[in-house]
Formats: sequence, structure tokens, C-alpha cells
Amino acid sequence: MVQKIGERDLPESMKSMTQEHLRLMFAGDMGALTTCIVMLTKFGQSVTTLEKEGYKLASEVYIQTIYLSLLVLKESFFINLLERLSSFVHYDSKDDDSFSQCSHDYSFSIEDLTVSFPAFSGLLTLYRDTPIETNAEQETFLANLFVAVTKEAHENVHLIRTKCILSHLYLKHNENEKALSESEEVKEVYDHDKHSLELAKLYGMDWVILCIMTMTSVYVYQGDFVAAFANIDFLRNHMVKLDEFASSTKATLQVLLSSIYTILQNIDHAVEISSGISKIAYSYFYKPSGIIQEVLSKLLQTFDNLVNGIEPTSDNAINIMEDNHDILS
Repeated sequence: MVQKIGERDLPESMKSMTQEHLRLMFAGDMGALTTCIVMLTKFGQSVTTLEKEGYKLASEVYIQTIYLSLLVLKESFFINLLERLSSFVHYDSKDDDSFSQCSHDYSFSIEDLTVSFPAFSGLLTLYRDTPIETNAEQETFLANLFVAVTKEAHENVHLIRTKCILSHLYLKHNENEKALSESEEVKEVYDHDKHSLELAKLYGMDWVILCIMTMTSVYVYQGDFVAAFANIDFLRNHMVKLDEFASSTKATLQVLLSSIYTILQNIDHAVEISSGISKIAYSYFYKPSGIIQEVLSKLLQTFDNLVNGIEPTSDNAINIMEDNHDILS
């Protein structure tokens, strides 16, 4: 199983690494290795944000981080993972070379599995959102490995994140019903007060909100407006609770939800939701799209108002475009 993780992306020298190599390298100090895993993950996160094609280096770093984490799993954890992934990995302890790389030395085995979770999340997000060359088999295996690992941690916040990843993964590969099913399960277990800030802290965003928003667009395009409006109600109820300083989740939701209202030709709601996006002080991935959405909704509202003999307001689309010329150019 360990070799399967990096059979395509790891350098040959790293593929031959074992738990014993790591024990010698870190002088038996698991705390030092854990710190290394955390630092590698943070480097992957930062290089994705700062470099033009940072996702390429970040994906390599994430793969290596996951690989290191698996090499120092306790034997019991490793066996549990193999059993959970039986549909992907043939397991026979007598002849499986990867089994010999799991940690038999309990003094040098990782106790906190959650340390590797942000690397899984980061890698699978890159697979979804960037032009990295991969295939459905590799993505599906990694996503299910992430699910299996989080089940060992027995913490809902991590299981919720994996379900969001699976939902987006199924959608990417045109398995819409599976994607929608996962998102509905997420809605059932999500508790804003317990999970929202924790998701933002651990994974950068409240991914439940973004997952439900994405699946709302699927319901709209499928013509299932009952389910779509149920999701919209869910999102609007939670939007007022979101901490806009903890992450860019709320700002991103404004962009996506306003666009849905525009598609549904509910222009007043589209304007209401998108108003103020252009005035958000901090930068985030969807901000240019958000400004365009705010402008579009106001233009449509202005057109409707002019048709009905109503003068446009001072906070109109032209002013917003002029004020944000640098961002949009």
C-alpha cells in the first residue's frame, strides 16, 4: 500500500525508504519527525499560495509528507487501513513488501494521525482544482485512504472533511448521484458551532459550506429545485453565523450564492448577497470573480430599474468597476 501511494510521483531513493531509515535519521525522536511533517505541510500550503505554479511543487511535498506518515504507523493502524482499503490493495502479510515497512518498533511510531490530514486535504484539493496530471484511480485511492485514516482518529471534524472531498471527487468524475449523496450525509452530521471554526483552523475553510454550495448548483442544473432551495435555505441560515475573519468562507459563499440567484433570475437576492464583496479589505482566491458577480447583479438590477423608471443608485456597477480596476485588470 505504501508503494502504491507514490509509485508515480516519488523519487526512486524515497521509495526504498523504511521506518528504520527514519528512526536513524531522526535519532528515534518521533517529536522531531512530527514537526518535520507539520513543516512540510505548511510549506506545501504556502508555496501553493505564493508561487505562480506552486501547485506542482506543493503536490510533490504533500505526497512525500503522506508517505512519511504512513511509514511510521503502528502495526495495528496499518493493518486496519489495509482492511478498510481491501478493494484497492491486495493484502497478504506473508508476501506484501509494503507491510514490512510499517512500524513494529512501538517506541518510534506516530500516535497523532491527524498530523497528516492537512497534507491529504491539500493534495486532493490540488488534484481537483489545478491542471496536475492524475487519473481517477489515483484520486479515488487517495481519497479513500484519507477516509480510512480519519476513521482511525475517531473525530467527526476530519470525517466531515473527507466526505466533502469525496463529494467533489465524485462530481469531478461525473458520478453526480454519489456526489449528492455524500453532501447530504455531510449536512446531517454538520454542527456549525462544533465544526465551522475547527474546519477553518485545520483545513483553511469551512468546507461543508462550500461543498453544499457546489452541490446546490448541481441540483439547479438537474432541475431539482426542491433540493436546491433546501440547500439555499441551509446556506443562508449558516451564512449569518460564519466568522468572516476566520477564513474566506463567507466571502466565497457570497460569490457562489449570488451567482445561483442570478441563474434563477432572482436579481434582488443576487444583489443583496453580493453587495459589499468589492469592499472586503483582504484578498482571496474568488475575489475577482466576486467583484464581477457584484457588478453583474447590479447591472441586471439597474436594467430592471430603468425599465420600470427607477434611477440607479450611487453605489452602481460603474463605480465598483472603477474602484477595483487594479484587481480586475
